[in-house]
Amino acid sequence: MQLLLLVDNNDRAFLSDINLYKNEQGKFIPRNQCIKLKDTQGREISLLSHIDNSDLYGAIFTKFTVVSSSRFINETVILRGTNKHGQDVFLGLLLDKYEFRSFLDKEDELCLFISDLDEICIFLNNNNYLGSGLINERSDKQLFIDLKNNMVKLKPKMNHKEKFCTSFRFFNKDNIMVNSIIIPVELSNIGATNTTTVTLK
Repeated sequence: MQLLLLVDNNDRAFLSDINLYKNEQGKFIPRNQCIKLKDTQGREISLLSHIDNSDLYGAIFTKFTVVSSSRFINETVILRGTNKHGQDVFLGLLLDKYEFRSFLDKEDELCLFISDLDEICIFLNNNNYLGSGLINERSDKQLFIDLKNNMVKLKPKMNHKEKFCTSFRFFNKDNIMVNSIIIPVELSNIGATNTTTVTLK
């Protein structure tokens, strides 16, 4: 797996397979003509209004860990890679269960001809972005703990108490459990919309 983080001409940060690009003198040229990249003209750019780490632009992610709980219908993906300055960086995403593995399973060559970019790219937005930055020798468990305050959009399964403890399990690329952590959870409803907000303690 090699996923490249770039920005399109609509200022949307996205992940896609590095095989969708030709690397010409350090510049990535899309092989799929539906991908339109932002012309940075060598400038540092902001990935999203709420992402303050411009060093992630052009980062290549080669490892991932999926963190999930049976109590929730979505899961955390922690990506690890290297930015263009050679620094170890991470990106945390909150995605529907199995969405990330399904994304990785797509045939590389077929992706060259797919026009629906949502099928071959993961666009970062306020709903799925958890955090990013330099790894600073932190383990996946440490990164998860550092990200847990941002996981307010975890989607609980029905019929749960307002407060409970749950086990979050860490799975590697081979879908083998490599770690786990038990965390207290508090659910609360906000306003007339009855939207559930999750707080990991």
